[in-house]
Amino acid sequence: MEFKIPIGDDDASQDEPAQLGEETVEIQDAQVENITANEVHMERSGAQIVQGEDIRITQGGCGLIKAKRVSMNQAGAGAVVAQKVEGTEISCGILLAREVKGDVRAVFTPMAAAGLGIGLVLALSIRHTLFSRE
Repeated sequence: MEFKIPIGDDDASQDEPAQLGEETVEIQDAQVENITANEVHMERSGAQIVQGEDIRITQGGCGLIKAKRVSMNQAGAGAVVAQKVEGTEISCGILLAREVKGDVRAVFTPMAAAGLGIGLVLALSIRHTLFSRE
């Protein structure tokens, strides 16, 4: 089964949130709220939450992506949780993936989280040592 939102479709209101649950979802030049499908292909589109097995996004963006495989080209996401992420010109806030290939820029990776945690512990320890009252 395949579900498509064509450009200029009167039934595909960009103001109405869409909740989709199909085998393959293809979206072009549209905004949706949530997508859940085995395969998701988005082009010049956006979504709040995308969940599936295989996600492909070209020139689009998402708030949260949760999938086994993610392929993005000139795309962005707030958070990506996947087994494999690949593509070019990918920007994301949080990236949790076992395998990453390509040009991926993440603000917050597991390594960055560990560094931030260690830095906070050290800062709190120094603060406690310097300003503790005996």
